[in-house]
Amino acid sequence: MNLVLTRIDNRLIHGQVLESWVPFVKADCILVANDEIAQNPLKKMMMQASVPSRTRVEIGCIDEIVNLLLSGALDQCRILLLFATTSDAVRAFLSGLAYEKLNLGNLHADKGKARLSCTVFLDPTDMDDLAMLDQAGVKITARCLPADGERPWRKLIPTVRGEIDYHRSVSWSRGGDGLRIGSYGHIAVDGFSAYCRRTAGWSCAWRTNGRIEHRSVGRAVVVGASARRGRRSTR
Repeated sequence: MNLVLTRIDNRLIHGQVLESWVPFVKADCILVANDEIAQNPLKKMMMQASVPSRTRVEIGCIDEIVNLLLSGALDQCRILLLFATTSDAVRAFLSGLAYEKLNLGNLHADKGKARLSCTVFLDPTDMDDLAMLDQAGVKITARCLPADGERPWRKLIPTVRGEIDYHRSVSWSRGGDGLRIGSYGHIAVDGFSAYCRRTAGWSCAWRTNGRIEHRSVGRAVVVGASARRGRRSTR
């Protein structure tokens, strides 16, 4: 299996992919793993028609594409693999497709998503997905075009000044309420989210209309209110 690029791009096959990425990575085969497109004959036909005849293109549901890759039938190809969402990338990985690198291309703005770069917008579920892949050893970077600099996905999240000591309890407070996190690593607070890495997993807190909502992979450790304009204290 020769994956020269594994990319998340809401638009899947489009000009940036065909005109920039395909020649840059010298891909001769494009795979689209997407249940919606695979089940829509018109969209599938239009997407296939956009690819030059010299480049092989296969569009299928996630399970079909994973099985095709694992079968060895494309081992002689230089493959550019496209997912539309972080959840699709996770599904493929958990199905046995052990890619080593993941490129974040275009993840567009939507309700509940926060802007981390000009082309990357994430919500709590996306953060959970990427954190899980990261912990599994996948190198995740954001890079819209080959000419752009490659940035580790964690560095897209603005962090608080100063380092948080490992193995300490950290409290973020605002007024009479606070966001308290038991930390075994690095905490980032940028006004909309806070997360901490624990040996047991990740917990993510999101601020929505003044309320904290949290999701977790592992043990949840987040309680309280927004970390916006918080101050740091350790003990």
